[in-house]
Amino acid sequence: MANGVLDLNRKTGKANISEKYRNADGSIKENDLKDVLAKTFAEIEMCEDYTGHPIISFLNYLKDVSDLNFTWEQIKESEKKKKKLMIDELFNVKIVERIAKLNDKYNLYKTRENERDLINYSNSYDAVGTIFNHIGPCKLVDENFKANQGIRVDLWEAIKTYKNNKLEIVRQHRLNIFYPYVKVKLKEGGNFRHAKNRFRENAKVGDITNNVSKDYLCSVTKLIFKEYVNAIPNFTKELFQKYIRSGKSKRHLKRYLKGMLQHSAWLQHRQLDINADYSLQNYAQYQDDKTENSYVNAYILKDESAIKALNNNNKTYRLDVSIFKQLQRIGYNEINELWEWKLTNKGAFLLLGTRGIDSKDKLTDYGEGINNQEVRLKVELEEPSQNRLYGSHKQRSNYRQELDNEYFVEDKEIYQFKNTHGLGFQILSQYTNPEQTIKLDAKDISGTYREVDKIKGKRKVGGEKYYGQNIVYKPSRYELVYLYGPNNEDKLIIDGFKNGDYGINLKDKVREAKDEKAPITYTPHRVRSKPFEFKILEKLEITKSIYDHTRVTIKGVIDEDNAKEYERKLDVKDPKLVMTYNNQDHKILFKGIIEAYDLEFKRREYYLTIKAVSYSKLLKRARRNRIYQNLGTTYGQVSDKLMEDNPKFNIVFADDAQAQTPLTTKDYPLILQYKESEWDFLKRISSYLNLPVIVDDTKDDQEGINILLGTHIGKAKELDNISVVEIKKTRRKNHKFHYYKVDCHEHFRSKEVFDIGKKVKYRLTNQE
Repeated sequence: MANGVLDLNRKTGKANISEKYRNADGSIKENDLKDVLAKTFAEIEMCEDYTGHPIISFLNYLKDVSDLNFTWEQIKESEKKKKKLMIDELFNVKIVERIAKLNDKYNLYKTRENERDLINYSNSYDAVGTIFNHIGPCKLVDENFKANQGIRVDLWEAIKTYKNNKLEIVRQHRLNIFYPYVKVKLKEGGNFRHAKNRFRENAKVGDITNNVSKDYLCSVTKLIFKEYVNAIPNFTKELFQKYIRSGKSKRHLKRYLKGMLQHSAWLQHRQLDINADYSLQNYAQYQDDKTENSYVNAYILKDESAIKALNNNNKTYRLDVSIFKQLQRIGYNEINELWEWKLTNKGAFLLLGTRGIDSKDKLTDYGEGINNQEVRLKVELEEPSQNRLYGSHKQRSNYRQELDNEYFVEDKEIYQFKNTHGLGFQILSQYTNPEQTIKLDAKDISGTYREVDKIKGKRKVGGEKYYGQNIVYKPSRYELVYLYGPNNEDKLIIDGFKNGDYGINLKDKVREAKDEKAPITYTPHRVRSKPFEFKILEKLEITKSIYDHTRVTIKGVIDEDNAKEYERKLDVKDPKLVMTYNNQDHKILFKGIIEAYDLEFKRREYYLTIKAVSYSKLLKRARRNRIYQNLGTTYGQVSDKLMEDNPKFNIVFADDAQAQTPLTTKDYPLILQYKESEWDFLKRISSYLNLPVIVDDTKDDQEGINILLGTHIGKAKELDNISVVEIKKTRRKNHKFHYYKVDCHEHFRSKEVFDIGKKVKYRLTNQE
């Protein structure tokens, strides 16, 4: 037809652009068709009777799809230049391609006998979509792709109560309803790990999924919390003060989110499965809707001011029920990504929306006031500032400069703190560099401070020293406290301070020499074992290895007066043992639990033997059943799950890049933990990356129980050894390995303690 330009499908009677004028991907060969049009126009100009010309059907086709008005007389009488312009107007390649592809799909559908090849997506609260039948199956997107079973009972009851101006609520079939369910790229936030398509397979980019996107959920979360902020005075302040100290703020933020969604569902007469979601007892006693709604909100929120705010709020969200159910099934760590507390030199902020969307050109507008622009809700607090930094003695071995960005003044390598930004509790900034300088209330505090006898309003406590009018130094703990602000109520604490850190130099008074009695010591390192004291130490053995717990054996003579008290302390579940050295409490050699002890009386003395193990042994007791099958699950996500279930532990990767390494891949799509202890599972998955598991039991109790995956990052220590022996061993199953044993090095019998996993440099020959 039409000189081969159009093909007629005889089964459907529908004409379409022929393959001669189309590329392999179905797109139109624009230049070829324009040439046909030019030749046709020339033929029309020469013909007296052109009504039966074969190209007329193609021109009619273009006229239909282009929606342009023209007559054949206009074509014949127009000049050549005008004909070219007319061709450009007639031939809009994008429109023609769309119509051609639509005709292709229609022809393909009509030639198939099975109507189930056509899939319909609907929403369970769309009256039109659920009442009428469809050609092919209908899947409910907000019900995890369940088949449409007809109109919901609660929707039907709601329609009866709606007036004309509210019927818009039940029209849920427009495109913007489904747009949030479309799978987006991971770098754009994705649709969370458990996003599935209608085949229950992991969704691909562009699929309709059972989850709304992270971007959309962040946008809704922002709108909800702005409603609370507008309704409740000092909402962010109370939330921050009440929950951030306990580390449970994110859990309670989820409560506020779910409370608003439940209230929105109630306003729209939508039904949530209350018994399944909340396990409420005696639910039948709540007969009327208002009592039911108030009770459920009280159960979710447990906050009277928030409940009152909801009672006065008429804001509704079109996907409230769907989002509520999604919050029930997605992981705890994923929910935490919907908001963020940010502590900066300008104060504390609650970050909502999608991070980094701060301009209109990047903004996505979902309608009904929902967009993904980032907003920062400032926490207005007037508490004293209490900031803690690490000095050289305690700086993290895996310090990362890119993470050191919380307290920098813009364009300057200076940390800035203000007394007006107090949060009422101490904030630890782990990633700081002692080589930088500090400003307090815009004043540079670097300089030399001389020792003084007293500071106004301060009373010395055992061993403290004063410098200038602002510094309290505790030598036994290497802790410097800088007092500032009104009445010196604000504190900057430098933990592990070394003279010269942050440009601060302390100068002691010149003192006369005094004969002092040396303290009792148990080893050259003056090791102590709290809460036990030995008169005579016969044996002290500390064994540290990779992939194993730290083990300690202590044996010695104790005072007779302490025997009964020690026995009472040991006769409890998991008695604690903390070992320090150099008579300084912050220098921890070991901390853990006592597994066994032996107290005996012989030769007129009490002998106590203690066998202890590091806290990591607690992970050996906990056995779990887990399956990791989501493609792309990273080691960091697995460690987060382990820490979530074992909150006393802090699992750290020596190299942050290793945390982003996928654990589940196409080659290994499933990782199973079946009746396996947390400790054994952690060792097993670490071995896949050849990462040693190191128990770091040298931190104080404020830092939790640290487990390091990988070796310490830092400059290697030069041993300057004069002797080395290469040793080879053969273990079970003929497994051979070799290692080097170093003797007589520079640090032999020194006061320095080398922890497992620290890097060293040693000589193999005299030339190296």
